[in-house]
Amino acid sequence: KVSGEGYTYQWQYRSASASTWTSSGIAAAKTANMSFTVTDKNGSTCTKSLGNGKTLDIVRSEITPASFTVEKFIPASLEPVDMGTSVLWANMNISAITPNSEGQYFAWGETAWKSRDTYTISNYFDTDDEGATFKKYNRNGGKTVLDPEDDAAHVWWGGDWRMPTKAEWQELVDNCDMKHLSYPIQENIGGVVCYNGLKMTSKTTGNSIFLKESLATISDVQDLGNYWSSTLDWDSSSRFGTHFTFYFNGPIYNQHINGYSRELDGLIRPVCPKPAAE
Repeated sequence: KVSGEGYTYQWQYRSASASTWTSSGIAAAKTANMSFTVTDKNGSTCTKSLGNGKTLDIVRSEITPASFTVEKFIPASLEPVDMGTSVLWANMNISAITPNSEGQYFAWGETAWKSRDTYTISNYFDTDDEGATFKKYNRNGGKTVLDPEDDAAHVWWGGDWRMPTKAEWQELVDNCDMKHLSYPIQENIGGVVCYNGLKMTSKTTGNSIFLKESLATISDVQDLGNYWSSTLDWDSSSRFGTHFTFYFNGPIYNQHINGYSRELDGLIRPVCPKPAAE
């Protein structure tokens, strides 16, 4: 949900297997809330009511202007999962409603999503000079890990939820076996049928989480996943945040934890602390 004045809305839709979104042309698609009728293959109908800014697997809302206040919304199916690492991992992404949906995309350090074509350095919160310098997060005396107010996981879900650090992503990768699920290959993970993404299974607890692929592609590389950490990339330049990325080019699987231009869009998989031992 968003709050403020002077906002415009455009609801969009896509099929579950499509990679692009289409703006709905009905009058209600430009309002904060939209209802529509769905007809299944047997001719049955039902009415779906969508709230301001909430995202389903096949429907989303683009909100203008880009900056707005986020009201915390925690999905009922959210669960922390023990992957045998130092933190617990959420079973879904920020703004997703199931583990098999992407949720929204964010620039590094920003807590509101934007239209996909506006993830540019000129539209990024931490610079006033097209990335020549960065005001808050930089390697020249600035901060190198996101503060809670710039951590989308904490802003959206509150409590102890936050974005994982670079070291926590590495710990997860080192402790897991990985399996690519590309439709029609699918598996039940935590009670949800998942496909088109990466199944990560702990070598110690046997628990699994699923990382949904991103919509983006890189040249001929398909099946790409791009997930932010909260850590500035120390190895390259202040222009980069650190991300975990996985991709498949035919049968070849690759994954990296490295720098990625921080103004670009990525998904967010939150973590939280483990309960203190009694």
